Amino acid sequence: MVAWARTHSWGSVDALGIVHVHVPIMDIPFGNPEQ
Repeated sequence: MVAWARTHSWGSVDALGIVHVHVPIMDIPFGNPEQ
């Protein structure tokens, strides 16, 4: 799961070979007052 999260959180390559950069959603503590 960790490897998947790292790969797909930061970026991925679609069928056209275009690199997409994603926000690491899993690293964002939603509802955390410290964020």
